[in-house]
Amino acid sequence: MTETPSTYKIVLLYLLVGVMFQVFIFGFHGIQYITFHTFLHVLLWPLFVAYYFVMAALALAVIWIAGAIIYFFMVVCAPRDPRYRWYDD
Repeated sequence: MTETPSTYKIVLLYLLVGVMFQVFIFGFHGIQYITFHTFLHVLLWPLFVAYYFVMAALALAVIWIAGAIIYFFMVVCAPRDPRYRWYDD
């Protein structure tokens, strides 16, 4: 049977992941001095992670939409060569 971690261990793990997130995004210079902004990053790291996921999803959506528009005009709206008209029957 596994031991349930105590609250302070969970809080320490949460803050450790927050510090790791801060270092990963901003490098070691991001934790040389603790500011309120750094503290917010360490404390609210799940919100920032979610923000980055949303931005990545939006960027992918824009790429897919642009690709679909280009495909539509290059393939669907392309003028047909009359020599191959019998393929369309």
